[in-house]
Amino acid sequence: MGDLEKVLGSRKAGTGEVRLSPGGELIIPPLSAEDIPAEAAELKEELSELLPLAPIASLLVELDRRTGFLDCLTHAGGKQTRSPELKRNLLAVLIANATNLGLVRMAEACGISYDILAWTQEWHIREETLAAANAAVVNYHHRLPLTQAFGGGTLSSSDGQRFPVKGKSTTARAMKKYFAGQGLSTYTHVSDQIRRSARR
Repeated sequence: MGDLEKVLGSRKAGTGEVRLSPGGELIIPPLSAEDIPAEAAELKEELSELLPLAPIASLLVELDRRTGFLDCLTHAGGKQTRSPELKRNLLAVLIANATNLGLVRMAEACGISYDILAWTQEWHIREETLAAANAAVVNYHHRLPLTQAFGGGTLSSSDGQRFPVKGKSTTARAMKKYFAGQGLSTYTHVSDQIRRSARR
């Protein structure tokens, strides 16, 4: 009988408890999938068919129409004339960053040159402009009638998380309580209306 069979006995290799192999290797099996009732699967499929397929760019265009969040992404040099293409470029930059696609691959995918995307990001995407855009979306969400049905937005479940950082970072610091190297803290709270995050 092999070592793995001795450790697992009659269990399958992919299931069971966290354990050490005879050689001292840590074995962390995946969680077993939860059975979904047939009725729930049918309802999920039925609800999915009711939702129209909308590209992310179309959703963001509609979100801007309702909230004006793209107007918060102002030029770093102050008041500037906004070209008709600026909103398109801003959306491309936001999607590139949000999906980890990056500006090079986004330029290849959407046909907007890398130089234009890089300029847009350099002059319009800053911490303060993103905070203002996020506030515009949150404030719009807060005013929706359905939002009030979930609560007043005054209660939350809050938690801090630490993430290790490789290399040099101006915002990371060492906290031996969590790990030897540097890390970033992310404070997340879920209110009775909406989820928000803040990095520190």
